[in-house]
Amino acid sequence: MTQNVKIPISRWDGNKTVISSDKLARESLIVMYYNDVILSRLLGTPSDVRELFIGHLLSEGYLKKSQILELANFESTLESGIHKLFLEGPKIDFKNFNQERIISSSCGACDSDGLEELIHDLPILEPDTSVVDLDKIVD
Repeated sequence: MTQNVKIPISRWDGNKTVISSDKLARESLIVMYYNDVILSRLLGTPSDVRELFIGHLLSEGYLKKSQILELANFESTLESGIHKLFLEGPKIDFKNFNQERIISSSCGACDSDGLEELIHDLPILEPDTSVVDLDKIVD
């Protein structure tokens, strides 16, 4: 599978809209299982997923660098467009972490395969209708 997708776009050339195409990074739902427990769900490009998983464990504070050598039995599967990653390692005290939060990419991938799986159990949020004075913000 290629790691990018060609999509139609419209660009403004200064005078008119021009229909064109652009390549965007392919993003998929990635579910990380650590010791058979869902550690995280994120949208990302499904390449170098072992490194992604280990980087996530370190950067989110689940493991210390010295514990990397204790990691074992990495496995990656693809089911219905969802990449499932499995890894075993030292015990993590999950009560110190929020596994329900979503780790999203900076570009967003609202129409990615698997998005419904990612958001189906999220609470409904009410919009913030606060009045904002842009002149005060710009100063």
